[in-house]
Amino acid sequence: MRVLARLSALLFFGILTAPSIGQQLQTIDHIYDPKVETVLLFPQVSANQIDPSLTLNPPVISLDEQVALQLEFDDLTANYRSFRARLVHCNADWQRSILNDIEFTYEYNDNPITEYQNSINTKIPYYHYRFTLPRVKLPGNYLLVVYDERNRNNIIFTRRFSTYQNRITVAAEARFSSDPSRQFSDQQIDLSINYRGIR
Repeated sequence: MRVLARLSALLFFGILTAPSIGQQLQTIDHIYDPKVETVLLFPQVSANQIDPSLTLNPPVISLDEQVALQLEFDDLTANYRSFRARLVHCNADWQRSILNDIEFTYEYNDNPITEYQNSINTKIPYYHYRFTLPRVKLPGNYLLVVYDERNRNNIIFTRRFSTYQNRITVAAEARFSSDPSRQFSDQQIDLSINYRGIR
């Protein structure tokens, strides 16, 4: 009887203290589903050809260039699953900002992940998924959230990325020193800063 009472108390306490992913989203890189592996998020320079070495680049892109972020991951369940992706805007300290989706996205912020490939002649069968992230309006920190299409609270994994926009340009030119006594021993660097894009 005591063992049964202890088990029920532990079970009740475990249910109360178990974290719910749907209640509080953590803005970190994390894989919640143990059947998902090899999550890569990297800048895609060319849409036609993907260089394998680019998959190791950090997910940071400029809004001034036509470079998109490519997401790739493997699902080891060997069954096709429907996934969806959404973006979350974060502050400088990677906390969720107060911006609405329409303020930083150009389209509806709920995208299906439809591009996939089956594994062929592998020891462990899997599905390889690809998704090109949509462009955003604002520079800053973002969190990509991939979740199960059937259950929005079932988050599969999250990945951070950043976008930036050049508002200040700095140009540097090295030349001989303007001091005649140091002309042949020292160099002088002239810097010009263009800050028209910022107040």
